[in-house]
Amino acid sequence: MRKKFVIIATILIAIDQIVKFFAKNALEFGDDITLIPHILKLSYLENRGAAYGILQGNKFILVGVTSVVIAVLLYYVLAKKITDKFYIYPLMLIAAGGIGNLIDRIFRGYVIDYFETIFIDFPIFNIADVLVVVGSVFLMAYLIYTEKQQTTTQSKQEK
Repeated sequence: MRKKFVIIATILIAIDQIVKFFAKNALEFGDDITLIPHILKLSYLENRGAAYGILQGNKFILVGVTSVVIAVLLYYVLAKKITDKFYIYPLMLIAAGGIGNLIDRIFRGYVIDYFETIFIDFPIFNIADVLVVVGSVFLMAYLIYTEKQQTTTQSKQEK
């Protein structure tokens, strides 16, 4: 399970970095590309902050916090402190996304974002962001599900 975690996370990080490389080379000078008319386009943005542009210019805080979160997450997964695959897979997505953006912050000083929604006003984002969000949503859903199961089991035992 741990080996699969590392392999899949590495593949996801590589995909994120490859797409960022192409986005930088194809979009950096303002040539937006429409993917889905009126819904989604590719636009180039150098994000020097976090989500929604918060903490702009605070590279060291962002690198530090991200590094600590990823280190703790990897410790718990790789040291086999977490064994449930329904926890491990969302954590793998979160780790891969965090590492993808961390690489940008360390080596470029900013994160390359490129997906822009046209139909709503939403911050431009990238594959690493999607990985973190999807992993977080799955993790929260599973935590809510397991909590509900435990509550139901306890209620039945008390009766």
